Amino acid sequence: MDRNNEFGIKIRELRKSSGLTQRELAEKVGIDFTYLSKIENGIMVPPSEETIKKMSEVLKFAPDELLSMAKKFPKDLSPNQPEAIEFLRTIKDRELNKDDWAEIMKIAEKK
Repeated sequence: MDRNNEFGIKIRELRKSSGLTQRELAEKVGIDFTYLSKIENGIMVPPSEETIKKMSEVLKFAPDELLSMAKKFPKDLSPNQPEAIEFLRTIKDRELNKDDWAEIMKIAEKK
């Protein structure tokens, strides 16, 4: 499944489970409902980070998960150290489970 479709399907699922129409969600987020329809149908690429964050707020869903589905990296987390980028490249293709991530978080939180 391509990223447009995965993201759009998730938005549609969240919107419907929230009991919102496309018009209602679009109005709350500040976009045109026809644009939202195209996103949900995988016709348009996922919107900007700002719009995704607004959607996540309205739909009460983790913004980082939606950004990940849209293949967007949060701008406030953009690593400025080569080591950080190297770390992300190293782990990106690994199949890490929740325990693996918990272990990484323990290490990251040590100071």
